[in-house]
Amino acid sequence: MEFLILIFIILGGLVLGSFFNVLILRLPKEELFKHARSVCPHCGKPIRFYDNIPVVSFVLLKRKCRDCGAPISWQYPLVEISTALLAVLLFLGQEWPSNRPFLLISQAGTVFAFLFLLPVTVIDMRHRIIPDSITLGGLGLGLLLSLLPDGLNIRESFLGALCGGGVLFLTGLAGDKIMKKETMGGGDIKLMAMAGAFLGIKLVLISFFFGSLFGAIVGVLIKLRSGRSDIAFGPALSGGIITAYLFGNMVFQWYMRLL
Repeated sequence: MEFLILIFIILGGLVLGSFFNVLILRLPKEELFKHARSVCPHCGKPIRFYDNIPVVSFVLLKRKCRDCGAPISWQYPLVEISTALLAVLLFLGQEWPSNRPFLLISQAGTVFAFLFLLPVTVIDMRHRIIPDSITLGGLGLGLLLSLLPDGLNIRESFLGALCGGGVLFLTGLAGDKIMKKETMGGGDIKLMAMAGAFLGIKLVLISFFFGSLFGAIVGVLIKLRSGRSDIAFGPALSGGIITAYLFGNMVFQWYMRLL
């Protein structure tokens, strides 16, 4: 049974990853509903259903569009595989109590929302934006799940969202004063508010710590390699959110033992 569940998670992750590729391509252009079906970005021809099977079609087509022969980006299989791996990581990283159905729904909703951190990462790296449709939609889902009678309650969810967005907002204000330029985008603030709605105050603060740590490491590496000082903060924050979700309670317990 556990093996079958794992296979289901992997297949579901691959399918969701295929949808994420659509989001990555269309959300920055605000063209999500422009085409009912997936189309080739080069020739505009609709992609046949048998040419749209995650990973498999990429291999069978030998990385070429069936109609125009244009190369298919490696992004497609990489995003699909990454989504499947992240889904497995998030599901295996949690205990799933069979006798608490509302907690199961809440945890499944959290995992589903955090999978969207993958398209957030790619879009922010490419375009330096984080779509409101993901962050505000996720914020609403987090607050909605907190109304269930098990798991994070509405007060903890609301304060977590306020804390996550508020801490980043104040950090941005301080950075603007020191650097004399905008240092924090509104998308980053909304992303942390979304995370706080699912994690609560304690874990969202831990995610902010790890996100800042990851951002600092990446920033130093980019500075040493190219001399640039600007980075997309969304990927680092997304990494911090995932880390806090999987290991935050362990980190908090370790910290408390040190005090």
